[in-house]
Amino acid sequence: MNIWINKVTNEVPFQDYADSFIFSITHETKGTIFSSLKDTWLDIGQRPISEIYEDLFIISLSVFAVDKRLSRWRTKDKWTRKIRISIPVLQLDKWEETKPNWNSTLSFLTGDIWDINFRQSVARYGDSSKPSRYPVDISKSTAVSLFSGGLDSFCGAIELLNKGESVCLLGHNEYPKLREKQESLLNLLRNNYPAQFVEFIGFTANSRAPKNQEDTVLKGTENTSRGRSLLFLCAAISLAGSIGSHIPVYIPENGFIGLNIPLTNSRKGTCSTRTTHPYFIRSFNEIDLPPKAVQIES
Repeated sequence: MNIWINKVTNEVPFQDYADSFIFSITHETKGTIFSSLKDTWLDIGQRPISEIYEDLFIISLSVFAVDKRLSRWRTKDKWTRKIRISIPVLQLDKWEETKPNWNSTLSFLTGDIWDINFRQSVARYGDSSKPSRYPVDISKSTAVSLFSGGLDSFCGAIELLNKGESVCLLGHNEYPKLREKQESLLNLLRNNYPAQFVEFIGFTANSRAPKNQEDTVLKGTENTSRGRSLLFLCAAISLAGSIGSHIPVYIPENGFIGLNIPLTNSRKGTCSTRTTHPYFIRSFNEIDLPPKAVQIES
């Protein structure tokens, strides 16, 4: 299936994408892809965020939206999707050479066949003139760690603090109760490590059904949501990159589970997340993300 991503401005798809379904990432409520991370960038003083990190987040946000909205039941085997996607980026030359790596990395992550393509964009995501409502200083951070609010991420935060790190925790808020849980655990960490810096930043992301040029709505949704972990990861990289060079991003995860051992039906094959699988971590790190400052560690 052909997918066309618009960012801020509404471009008409190229001829070879004439039959594509169109997702739009805009500042307006009528957009089909939306995220609060652009406001987070303002809150941490990034006006605007570095172009390369904006591109990285737009790529991951696009993958996340398509993964959620393209049902596997539309395919012959009821699983493997063929996805050809055009994504607008600010630094086209730097991303063009990474396409083979992206295709193989995404195919392993989601279990689909990806054909990712980039095109030039000049529009910036997020209004840098907009005042920040909740300014936060994370410049003291020496590490960024993913923080779901689960046991693995909580233990990971404790381990980093025990090592003397100043930690910025990043969480994807899928529902309000989760945010409350994450904030509660943050307070627990602060109470037990009063002399150390620890901050939590939460963000949201979601998508609506796209339409094609004939206004036909793409019906159905997908609940396996394998691409969500890429969004989570790239959001963390954008934060780490904004703090400074060589700030690591940590993925706290049970090492045994990270190997995707099929202990239950939900862990079989592509049903299981591959976020911390050694092959995915290596493959993602091999994408020539310019600059090569941020590395992923599990």
